[in-house]
Amino acid sequence: MVECYNRNASAIVNSSQIDLSLAQIDDVLNRFVLPAELLAGFVLQLLNLWVLQGSKIRSSTYTVYLRGLSVTYLITILFTATSILRKAKLVDPHIYLVMLYHAHFERYFQNALLFSGNLIVAALAAESLRGMLSPFSSLHATSNLRGMIILALCYSITLVVLSPVPFIGRVEGPLDDGSFCIERMQLLSTVRYAIAGVFEVALLLIILVLNAFLFVEYRRIVRRHRRGVLEMTMSTCRSLTSNGRKAILICLASVTAYSISNMPSAFKEALYLIRELTGDERLKQLLDGVVGTVLRQLANVALLFNFSLSVLIPYFMSAQYKNRVNRCLRRLRRRLLSLESDKVLDKSLVPRPSMTARPSGQLSGATPVDEREAVDWSLSLLVTIETDVVSATSLLTPTTRLRRMQEAAPPIGNPISLPLTRRN
Repeated sequence: MVECYNRNASAIVNSSQIDLSLAQIDDVLNRFVLPAELLAGFVLQLLNLWVLQGSKIRSSTYTVYLRGLSVTYLITILFTATSILRKAKLVDPHIYLVMLYHAHFERYFQNALLFSGNLIVAALAAESLRGMLSPFSSLHATSNLRGMIILALCYSITLVVLSPVPFIGRVEGPLDDGSFCIERMQLLSTVRYAIAGVFEVALLLIILVLNAFLFVEYRRIVRRHRRGVLEMTMSTCRSLTSNGRKAILICLASVTAYSISNMPSAFKEALYLIRELTGDERLKQLLDGVVGTVLRQLANVALLFNFSLSVLIPYFMSAQYKNRVNRCLRRLRRRLLSLESDKVLDKSLVPRPSMTARPSGQLSGATPVDEREAVDWSLSLLVTIETDVVSATSLLTPTTRLRRMQEAAPPIGNPISLPLTRRN
């Protein structure tokens, strides 16, 4: 397949013409929907990373995987933003460096990050299953070394396996009219779809099977030991039923979000792989037309929604995660309010330069209007200072206010002396 980018043309010229309405929908998605999803996902992933940074879950392997997944999603959002800018024509697509990045490295970095996230989610599912089958071993796992090694393996595997992807496209140009052409190599393109199909479809099926087995095992354990769990008094058992269960819930929520968001993309990759392997002309025309465009748009929207869904589902599934998010939001709100109150107090205490040199009495050249302005200004300054003092004292905590009241009150050991009258 050859794609030509003409500087004078308003769109990409392909071998198959896309309907105008679908092109308009694609333009709306690239300009409004996908950037909004990226922005929301970036903010939520930053919040998720902040919450996980102060996590007290004792099984550190969970937090290592979740932090690695959040960092992977943040970097994926940054690389996807460059692709969205090019598709929305906010960046000139006729620059040679832009075309070189689009032909060789755009899909490579995006696929490497997405597939690394897939492997991390699979590691999360396996870790949740291991924590369910042997809870005490996962409870006392305090070393982050094993989790870091598995994260490094996930990134290394995807970078090595996807190494043929940069050689799929070849840039020819610039031509006489300033245009570029990208030629797709058929064999390497088939390898790319095969790799994508394995990572998307096979991993999705494995994760769904692990999830189903994990839910069944968790329900069986709770039913069998329901009375014992309710009557537990040992600290180790309490930690097992609180920290371990909540960690598993957070991991299950992340796996569920991944499964929901990656189903359209996995279905699309499976169809493209079948087309490349069988060479069916009817399926090729179907995927090159309206159906392929709709599948691609739906897969992109669902994949980007995963960045937000992976935070929203743990928020509603885990009470501990929800409390941590609310605590972080309240802390951020208090910091913003304190900064705003400090700015208002600093502005109110700065006197006007024109009034600092004015004496208490009337100047020789002053008029009654100047005196009235000075009085009004001094009264307004007193009211502002009094308001700031009241607001500053209201910001004190109850403990600080009680301590200051005790300091202002007379001591208990020295009562106030009263005149004594002698009774006859």
